[in-house]
Amino acid sequence: MAKRAKTKSIIPDFKSEREAADWYASHSAAEFWDELKPARPITLPPEQIQAIRDRHKRRKSTVSIRFDPDQIAQARRIAERKSIGYQAQIRLWIDEAIRRESSGRSA
Repeated sequence: MAKRAKTKSIIPDFKSEREAADWYASHSAAEFWDELKPARPITLPPEQIQAIRDRHKRRKSTVSIRFDPDQIAQARRIAERKSIGYQAQIRLWIDEAIRRESSGRSA
């Protein structure tokens, strides 16, 4: 039985993480999708699974805050760069400020 010839990968060998990041930023995953290996499943410790479930169970209260449209636009741009929702970004900022103020550290 003849062995199938391996085709050369479109993905080059990288010398640095920066080089890899630049290459991936300039290529579509569709170009090399068939070369990707399936991700292996992970197993989380039971206590971590429970902590995640507990965190999701906690109810968040709805609050209405009026923001200047420019502030919302800026928050959206920043959140988009981080690949998160702008409301999640605003919640993170509020959480950071509350922790900072609670610990007595100033900005």
